[in-house]
Amino acid sequence: MKTRAEMVASLTAVLLGVLAAGCEGSTTCGGIEAGACKPADCAPPAARDGAQPAPDLSGAVSLALERRQQKTASDCGPTALWMVIGFLGGQETYADVMKHYTILPSIGVYDSHNAMAAMDLGYKATIISYNYRVIHPLWHELSGDELMVKLQSYLPKLQEEKDKVSAAGYIELLKRKGEIKFPPLSRELIVSYLLKGLPVMIAVDVEYLYRGMTTVDPFRPDHWTHALVVHGYDPTTDEFEVADPWFQIPLPHKDGHYRVSSGRLLTAILLAFQFNDGSVVVVEKS
Repeated sequence: MKTRAEMVASLTAVLLGVLAAGCEGSTTCGGIEAGACKPADCAPPAARDGAQPAPDLSGAVSLALERRQQKTASDCGPTALWMVIGFLGGQETYADVMKHYTILPSIGVYDSHNAMAAMDLGYKATIISYNYRVIHPLWHELSGDELMVKLQSYLPKLQEEKDKVSAAGYIELLKRKGEIKFPPLSRELIVSYLLKGLPVMIAVDVEYLYRGMTTVDPFRPDHWTHALVVHGYDPTTDEFEVADPWFQIPLPHKDGHYRVSSGRLLTAILLAFQFNDGSVVVVEKS
């Protein structure tokens, strides 16, 4: 078994590897134009739209994201987007953001709705989907147009209303030339965006994330999907920092910010598809 020092060294090496990988064979690094590209060039610039300097000596990265609280039981997705665009320098109010949403009864909003709202507001949005209720792993290598055709043919066969809404949302996003990707989920994937100075929106199974603290009947887990924003990672503890918009967070937190182990967070993302739409959504300036 590795010692704590060995573990920190290993995770720090992973972070530096992610940093360096963005430079190989490319003239851009995290949006920074580069000639002879060096790992240091890939670090998010200090104080860019609120981003803090890239990793300290332990390999930790933390973005100074302001946590905002949702106003209803169904607007966690819009509130998470509001946090992200505020971090990116946007001046939009909650009302400005909500103009681009329709909250659906018993559903709320899905990842496609968050991405399209971001696009409506002038940002670029990329969905990394683990929603295997409506997307087949055999479709991972398809182009956007090919994926749209598959979803259009699959839509009439779906029985549950929430799956129809999900598939229809992906179809509309693809019609608008939005992007859906399917890389394997890992801590390195999320950290790679943090190192670019980009907080990450995620959809999670909150029953699992909150350790069952929201369940009324202990014999019948009450699964529901919830949107959070990941804004930091500490390899010394292997924990992610998140900003949670929920107004009754049952976990220890400070003004809606708390840390959660990478294993628990990644599992919560993957489990979310059983109810709605396990996903990662990355929003950045166009």
